[in-house]
Amino acid sequence: MAAGGDRIVQQFHPSDMLSVVKECASKGFGIPSDSVMLEKSYPAYKYTVDDETKSLSELQLVPTAILIVRQKATESFLSVALFRAIEFFVFVLSLVVWPLKQLRNFVTGSSGSQMSSRQSTSQRTNSWQTVKRRGNVTSFRQGDNEDDDQNTYNGNSTQQQ
Repeated sequence: MAAGGDRIVQQFHPSDMLSVVKECASKGFGIPSDSVMLEKSYPAYKYTVDDETKSLSELQLVPTAILIVRQKATESFLSVALFRAIEFFVFVLSLVVWPLKQLRNFVTGSSGSQMSSRQSTSQRTNSWQTVKRRGNVTSFRQGDNEDDDQNTYNGNSTQQQ
């Protein structure tokens, strides 16, 4: 089936070349012959230009076979050139920005990202007042709730009586 839901059912002679199947797919789907790709789903195999000169029996596509017809992606010269230009610009920009960033870190003595991660960690640890361990059970408490020490919990962390 094609992306549009189309399919072609065709019978070929075992001595026909794969190029005949490719031409049939090209005409049936309205795709230029040079942009048609033929594939087999199981076992997965993509047919190459070399396979086009082989017969269907040589390619073990007889007595029956299901082939997937795909259209090769065409890249326009403009889009490839634009991508390469942007890629080059980002590379040059990184060559300029990285040394400046390192110079700033040297002058200030540390990087901004390390400071913020240290501050957030210390804030998180200061928000929890008490940490108790009993075996493999750890409890984190905020404030002085003494009732928690008398309670017992099962493995599902629900209170037992």
